[in-house]
Formats: sequence, structure tokens, C-alpha cells
Amino acid sequence: MIKIEKQLPGFDDYGKLLGYAPKTSLFLDIETTGLSPSSTTLYMIGTITMDDDCQTWLLTQWMAENREEEPLLLTEFLRFLESYDTLIHFNGTTFDLPYLTAKLEQFKMENTLSKKKSLDLYRIFRPFKTIFGLTHMDQETLQAFLGQQRADPLNGKALIPVWRKYAKKPDPALADMLLLHNQEDLCGMTSLLCLCAYSALFDGKVSPKSCRLHDNSLVVVLHLEYPLPQNIQVSRPVSPKTNPNRRNTPTEDSADWGSQISPAADAPNQDPQSDSAADSLKQHPQAGQYVLTTDFTNAMLEIPAFLGELLYFFPNYRDYYYLPLERQAVHRSVAAFVDREHRVPAKRSNCFTRKNSIFLPQPSRIVTPLFVPYYRSRDLYFEYTENYELHPELLSDYIKAVLKSFL
Repeated sequence: MIKIEKQLPGFDDYGKLLGYAPKTSLFLDIETTGLSPSSTTLYMIGTITMDDDCQTWLLTQWMAENREEEPLLLTEFLRFLESYDTLIHFNGTTFDLPYLTAKLEQFKMENTLSKKKSLDLYRIFRPFKTIFGLTHMDQETLQAFLGQQRADPLNGKALIPVWRKYAKKPDPALADMLLLHNQEDLCGMTSLLCLCAYSALFDGKVSPKSCRLHDNSLVVVLHLEYPLPQNIQVSRPVSPKTNPNRRNTPTEDSADWGSQISPAADAPNQDPQSDSAADSLKQHPQAGQYVLTTDFTNAMLEIPAFLGELLYFFPNYRDYYYLPLERQAVHRSVAAFVDREHRVPAKRSNCFTRKNSIFLPQPSRIVTPLFVPYYRSRDLYFEYTENYELHPELLSDYIKAVLKSFL
């Protein structure tokens, strides 16, 4: 069996953001002759760990020189694993860990892997597939997205006959090819850690710097806690049901928004008294998109504003009367002064008051009071005030909710 140890250049580990301790964690990647543990061979295990001085990183690789060395390979790895509590991998949940577990069962070895924490970078980055505009989320594609190039030209499948050839007749040149590929996989995995900055962004780890109304949109400038490796521009519909396909660039024609919202089709339970609000929203001249544009350490979030009339529904309709001529509800204490023929007991669907103002959409109930275009509308709004420009931090929870809605 071959064992290789070498020091590696340092890298940003993002341990605090990902929730692991670099000193007690290892990056893991395996090489096999196929997918099925029962009929293939595990011929290499590679790891990257922090050195004892906590200043450098160490690459360790074990390579079986033939199939008979599989148990020895596993034994050496399990002994090494004792000092660590967290396994970091790329899609290891699907392949590496189940494969190793099956091999341990095959050779009747204790499965200490099950006692370790598991951190799958693939599952962390997978939600960003549309954000990045990628068709695949394999490690090589993500490295290409970051502008990285690999030194080895072969993939794991192409190396299977190389190891089999080596197992029949050991050749240092063949061993170097096999070891290089595994090293590239591991080092490439560490190079992807910077993608965690996007997790921080869409988790709302940002600081609002300023906000202002401009061209019928609220423009919010954000400072990012973690710098981004690549800039992005992404948009999503304010009302997801109007356009289920998210876009990577805000190119949708603004005239389409009016045709996307149809009160009659989208709100069969709306109250007829609220038609004016729905019709007003239907004529809204915006494209109906949240737009996010980044600049490494800063980002600009554009939120379409609505100037017009929306409805606020009172929570306890039994305490209100509806005034058909006024087209709104009033409390019983006020309705007592209204002629009986001009008032009716309010229902849930008409227990509202109307307000004409500037409103901002929100993906969930974040800012109150809550305004809507019609009864049971899923499009939620809150009233904008100039106080937000003076104190943009007041919008912090709202901004975080909008950022989360991009995923």
C-alpha cells in the first residue's frame, strides 16, 4: 500500500460559517473501480486535515496496490479517523459514505463513520443552481464557474483501467496519475468553500447601508458579511404564481405584468367591493420583480413599489359593519351613527378599510399592518414611509425575507 503525505497551501476554511471546527474535521474523497461496493474495489482514500500547528493543511492519501489491500486501506483510514469528529465531502452522502459503510460491513469492521458528523458541500450549494445559471452542480462545473482549472485531464471513470493496469504491473507514472486526480478532487473541494458566501447572502447575513425610492422602486444598498467570489444578477417575481420560472437576469418586459395578474382568475373568493384595488394593481406599470445585483462586498436590492389603493382587513369582523356606499367597514361604535339602511353586519370578505399610499410587496407576513389587493390575496404588502430611508435598519427582517425568497 502506498501512503503519501504533503503540506498544502493555506485556504479560507469558512468553518465559522459552516459550523465545523477545522482542527477536528477532515475533507474526504475516495476512488473506486465502480459504483457497486459488492462488485468493485476501493483503491484510494484521500483526506485534507489541519496540521498539528494549526497553521498549515496536510494532504494524506492511502492507495491500495491491488484488491487484496482493501482491508489494510480501510484499517489505516479508520485509525487516522479517530482524531476527527466531522467529515466534509462533496456528494458523499450519496456515494462516498454509503460505499465505505458497505465495505466495512463486507470486511466485518466496526463502522465508526456513523459516529461522525457529516457536512455535504453539494447539498449546501445545490440550491444555487438557478442563481448561478448552471445546468449541472458537479464539482468540476462549480470549479469552472469560479474560473478554476484542474491539472489532471481525466475523470474517475477514465482512471479505472489505469488502476487496474497498475495493479497488474506497478508503475510510478501510473500511480502519479491516480494520486494527482484524488489530490485535485480534494483541493478542488476546499476551493469551493468560498461559495458559502452565497449562503450567507441569502440567509440574510447583510447590513442595510441605505435605501431610497427611485423610479417606482425601493433601492436598498447592502454590505455583505462575506465577499462573493463571483458577482451575480438575479431576479424573481414578486408574486411567484404569476411566473413560476425564475430568471437569472431581469429582462422580463414590464408590460407583461398587467396581463399576468387577473383578479377574476386568481381570486375567485375576492369580494366585489374590492375590485378597484385589484384593478389598480392590475395596471401597475412595474415588471413585478425583486432584482438583486452584487458587487463582491456590496449588493443592490431593487423592490418594485406600488402607488395606489390597497385594503386592510380588520381581524374581528363581528365588531364591524360594512357601509356599501362607502365601500369599507367601520367599527360598531362608529356605525351606530349611520342609518340602518346604509349599513350591514360585516363579513370576513368585506371587513376592510381602503388606503391610498405607497406600498412594498413582501413574500410573507413580515411587516404589519398587512395590506392586500383583495380578499384572500396571496400578494402581501405593507405601507412605505420615509422613516425607512432615515433608518434602513428598520427594514432588516423584511430584507432578509426577500433574500430568502430567491431560493
